[in-house]
Amino acid sequence: MDAKDTYSKSIQEQKTIVQNDAELSRKIKQGEKRKIENGQNWKAININDAIKRFAPGIQPKVNENKVEWFNPEAQISIIADIGGGYLRIQDKNKPFKSYLGLKGKNIINFTDKNGKQHRHLQKERESLTHFKIYYRSKNVMDQHELILVPKRDFDENTDCWQSYANNGEFDDFFQWWFSLSENESLWQVYQALNDSLNAGIDHYEDAEIPANNVEKAISIAESFRNRNAECCKKEPLEKLMQAFQKAKELGQPIYFWF
Repeated sequence: MDAKDTYSKSIQEQKTIVQNDAELSRKIKQGEKRKIENGQNWKAININDAIKRFAPGIQPKVNENKVEWFNPEAQISIIADIGGGYLRIQDKNKPFKSYLGLKGKNIINFTDKNGKQHRHLQKERESLTHFKIYYRSKNVMDQHELILVPKRDFDENTDCWQSYANNGEFDDFFQWWFSLSENESLWQVYQALNDSLNAGIDHYEDAEIPANNVEKAISIAESFRNRNAECCKKEPLEKLMQAFQKAKELGQPIYFWF
């Protein structure tokens, strides 16, 4: 189990406890709110890379809404927020709370092109010391293509689903991961969806089948299953059907993140 697995497991455990713990619920919601209000300026990173660099081999501890990997030798902690899905790097050599950038350097001040030092504004400091956590490592994402069904409603004008996917934040979606070869085997199905529903599924940009077309999409995919089409591998087609059925069950659209 790597750091990301541990973090995800802690989220699930604490969100179970939160049902009977009002104070923990408040803290988790604070983290969620903080990321919603400020997270657009935070860099998204792979938590495993951060742990390898600053706290290799360290077992984390869960404390309420935080998961902490403390390196006693370097006196540095990686602290991941359960509600907000972000982490910070804390320098515990200092008698006060001091947070570092990704290179392990203090970022309170910066030097301009003339060699003069200036103090970063608070918003700037926050954007340099808060890091959103990728749902999976970017390497894994590069080798896979995703079909997503949202767990909640998204507003394309104020709460665009693509912005979450761009940052590897998939907690609000049911996900089906396809290897490149698996997805390629489904291309005739996608072409049929494009022809019948004008879905626009391709390798170049994201696509969507709206909720009111999901039943038609199921019928099209079902036709390939019924004729046992040689063009489609059985396992990827079954995964595709699972995604379509989940969208139907929830009354939600289907997103193609290729």
